[in-house]
Amino acid sequence: PDITHVVHLADPYPHSAVQVVPREKEVPKAGMVEALMEQLAKHRRETGRLPHFCYASSFEVYPFAFNATVPQPLTETLPLSTPSSLRGASKMMDEMLAKLYYDTKGIYSVGLRFFSVYGPWGVPGSPLF
Repeated sequence: PDITHVVHLADPYPHSAVQVVPREKEVPKAGMVEALMEQLAKHRRETGRLPHFCYASSFEVYPFAFNATVPQPLTETLPLSTPSSLRGASKMMDEMLAKLYYDTKGIYSVGLRFFSVYGPWGVPGSPLF
C-alpha cells in the first residue's frame, strides 16, 4: 500500500482525565513507538519510501509539570531529567526512542507534547489549574 503518513495518538490524555477505557495494569503501554518505528523501517526497506510519523507525547515529561512555582511558559528547551509521573516516564522513553531511531536509522518523527486545555474541557491537576 501507498502509506504516506502514520499518526500515533494513543493515550494523549493525562491519567487524571476520565478514561473511556481504563488501562489494565498487566498490559504494557511502553513499546508501541518502538514497534511502529520498526514497521516504518521495514516499509522503507520494502518500498524505498518512508512515511511521515507523528506521535503523542505529554507535558508530563517535564519534572515539574504540576509545580505551580515553576516559571511559565514551559518550553521544549527545558532540561528533562525526572518526569512528573509514570506516564511522563513512558512518554519520555518514546521521545528518546524517536531520537535514537533518527540518529541510527534516519527515521524522522514529530512528537507532540500535549497540554491540557483551559476551560470546561480542562483537566484538574494540569499546570493550568
